[in-house]
Amino acid sequence: MDNKSNKKISTMIIKLIAIAVSVFVFSYAWFVYDEETNVTGVSVGTAKTNNVQISNDGVGGWGSTLNIDVGEDFMFDNEVTSMGMSFYKAATKDSEGNPIGFVLATANKDYLDFDLWFKNDSPISLFLEENSIVYPECGTEESKLIYDSSNPSANINDIVRISAYGDFSRDLISGAVRVAFIEYLYDEETDTYTLDTSPNLVWAPNPGYEIVLEGDHFFADLNSTNSQNYNYIKVFSTTNFAQNRVNNLKDNVNASYSTRSSNGDPILLTIDTVPGVEKKAGLKIRVWVEGNDREAIQALKGGLFKFNLSFLGLHKEENSNVPEVTANTSTHQIVGITEEMQYSTDYANTWIDYYSGHIFDISSNDTVYVRYKETIDTFASDYITLNF
Repeated sequence: MDNKSNKKISTMIIKLIAIAVSVFVFSYAWFVYDEETNVTGVSVGTAKTNNVQISNDGVGGWGSTLNIDVGEDFMFDNEVTSMGMSFYKAATKDSEGNPIGFVLATANKDYLDFDLWFKNDSPISLFLEENSIVYPECGTEESKLIYDSSNPSANINDIVRISAYGDFSRDLISGAVRVAFIEYLYDEETDTYTLDTSPNLVWAPNPGYEIVLEGDHFFADLNSTNSQNYNYIKVFSTTNFAQNRVNNLKDNVNASYSTRSSNGDPILLTIDTVPGVEKKAGLKIRVWVEGNDREAIQALKGGLFKFNLSFLGLHKEENSNVPEVTANTSTHQIVGITEEMQYSTDYANTWIDYYSGHIFDISSNDTVYVRYKETIDTFASDYITLNF
C-alpha cells in the first residue's frame, strides 16, 4: 500500500470518530390531582471516546458522569404548549377541558429546563443519537401497556396504571412528550455565551402511540401509522391564540453510532476547535408534556414516563452548496433535482432520496424542501424551499 493510500484511509478514520453521551432521567408525572411522582436529580454519563467531557454549568464539575439537581419533589404541574422557547399553560378551561385563556408557564415546575455543556480537544458536531428514547415508566412490554383480548394468555391485571377510560396504561402519556435542544452561541469578542432564539431540534418521540375514541370507549394503538400535525398553541395575548407549526421538529431520530453517520439529522451544536486545543459548547434542554398533542387527554392523566438521551459526535465538512432546483407547479415535479439530493414534504421531518425515474407524490399547495444528502465526507446541506 503506498503512502497516498495510507493517508486517505487515515483521513477517513478521523472523519468517522464518534462519541456517545447518555443522559438518564427518573420518572415524571402527568398532571393529576391525586397522584404525583417526585424526582431529585438527573444523572448524566459520557463515554470517554475522543476525550469529551460533560458538565451541567460549563464551569466546573467536568467529568464522564455528573448529577444535575432539579430540586426536591419535582413534578410536572401542568401540561403546557410550546415550540421550545416560550411556554404557556392554561389559565382557564371550558367545561370540556379546552383552554380558553393562557398564562406563562414556570420553568422546572411546569416543564423541565437544564443545561448540558460539552468540551473536547478536537472539532465535532453533536447529534441526538437513534438510541435515545422516551418510554412508559412501566416499560415497553406490550402486555403492560395494552390488553389484547384476542390473546388467550393476556391478563388485564398485567396493565400498569390502567386507565379508567380503556384497557391501556396511562403511561402512554409518553407519546405526548417533547424535548427541545437549544444551542448556546459563543461571541469571541465578549467571550460570552447567549442562548439561540430557536431550537436546533424539537423531538416528538413515539409517533406510533395513539389513543382512539370509538363510540364511547377508548382504544390504544402502539403502532399507529396515522400522522399528526404536531402543532402547538402560539399565544399572542391571554385570550388571543392560534395553532402554529413547530420549526425543526422531528419524530424520528436517525443519527447512528453504529454507522458513524448523522443520516441527515440536524446538528445540535458544534465544538469548533483545532486538534489539541480544548473548547466547550453548551445546550439547553427542555422537556414537557405538549397539551396540544393528540395523546394529551384525560384518559392518560396520572401516567409516568422516563427518557434516555444519547448523543453522537461526528467530524465532517459542512456542505455549503444550495440545490439549484425549481418547482413546476403544473406537473408537480422538482426541476433540476439529482440523485445527490433528497426532498421532504413534511417540513423536514422525514426525507426521501431522489433517484432516476422517481415518481413524486406532490400536490398543489404543498411546501417541499430539497437539500444535498449526507456523504462520507460532508453533512447534509441546508435546504431550499419550494412552493407548489
